[in-house]
Amino acid sequence: MKLAMEAPYWLLLLPVWWIGAWLAARIRLRISYSGKGIKGGDFLAHVPRWGTALMLSLATLSLSRPVGYFPQERPALSTLWLVWDVSESMFVQDVLPDRRTYAMESFLKWLDSLEKNQARTAIGIIFFAHKAYIALPPTRDWEAVRFALREGTRLHLGEGTDMADALVGLLSVARPGEEALLISDGAHNYPESASLLALAEEARHKALPIHTWLVGKEGPQIQPEALQKISALSGGRFYESDLRVKDFLARKERVIAPYPLDEWFLLGALGVGIGMLAGMAIGGWFSVLTA
Repeated sequence: MKLAMEAPYWLLLLPVWWIGAWLAARIRLRISYSGKGIKGGDFLAHVPRWGTALMLSLATLSLSRPVGYFPQERPALSTLWLVWDVSESMFVQDVLPDRRTYAMESFLKWLDSLEKNQARTAIGIIFFAHKAYIALPPTRDWEAVRFALREGTRLHLGEGTDMADALVGLLSVARPGEEALLISDGAHNYPESASLLALAEEARHKALPIHTWLVGKEGPQIQPEALQKISALSGGRFYESDLRVKDFLARKERVIAPYPLDEWFLLGALGVGIGMLAGMAIGGWFSVLTA
């Protein structure tokens, strides 16, 4: 464990409280009264003095914003490239309100689940229809990812779907060890373009698994075979319904994570203050009333 202070200048007050308490003891300054003959009266007379110093010290430590660094296990996620089909067939309404919107809303829920599991990774986006466009380089700013998806899924990039061009664009920017998620209804109507199977093999040799997510339920545009082969050859997973968060959380890494401690010091100061007041009332003022 490592302890750091984000506002250490507050620590200059610590000796002030303890020197003040010591001076109060030297000049016999009484903060409370304990009558003679009361068991522990001399001791109780000093409790408020040193208790006040302790309470102020804990409050000062809280103001210094202490942060503890503890070892933790967190999901180890690679950089993830989203290869998103925005062709006209993705407007089909076999899933409501349509395939594009359904996929976007489902993915955003999946992203929320990753956040709940404290999983963070860089995400990049490639949109494609008859051509592929790199819309967002990998970023850990997931609000930027959400904004890009909401805006990008409204794009009209022309007729036709060239999935091969999307994979060529992916292979040109992705690095070994990263992962990709191809979201599509499986349509690919540019047979003269590069071979999808050859591109999937190239991704496997590059250590770039391509997970595929089939969006849609019925119609001639639903072609799961291409997506199944791409995922199998590249070493990825094929999804026919919703994504499973646990599949992306299997690997763990040990990290040193920050944990703010200011609230705990503040609660300690409040506890000392309440305990001190209770002790003064029971051991001092209450004894005088019943003497």
